[in-house]
Amino acid sequence: RRPPRSTLSSSSAASDVYKRQVMSKRKLLRLVKEDYVKGWDDPRMPTISGLRRRGYTPLSIRNFCEKIGVSKVNSVVDYRFLEYCIRAVSYTHLRAHETPEHLVCRLLLEKKKKKKKK
Repeated sequence: RRPPRSTLSSSSAASDVYKRQVMSKRKLLRLVKEDYVKGWDDPRMPTISGLRRRGYTPLSIRNFCEKIGVSKVNSVVDYRFLEYCIRAVSYTHLRAHETPEHLVCRLLLEKKKKKKKK
């Protein structure tokens, strides 16, 4: 069933890719068995291990799961909401005076210092 037109955004080209995302375990298994993907942890797969291979952190996945909650009713969650949860978690690591660019620089410097200590 298609949602009402008012909820569909015409400018969401990135999320259009995920509108018809295969989630059926039976169909995903077929992709794995017929070697369309390299396994359940292939980054193209909509699995937890696939998300981890794409670079999603456990904290951000957990945050997403907490926000969507548990329900007995079938529902549709837009991938943009997952991406929002990823950004929300990454910004919690910012210090009060930092911009996202400063965070990257600080983390790189900390990594460099750790390598020097070894």
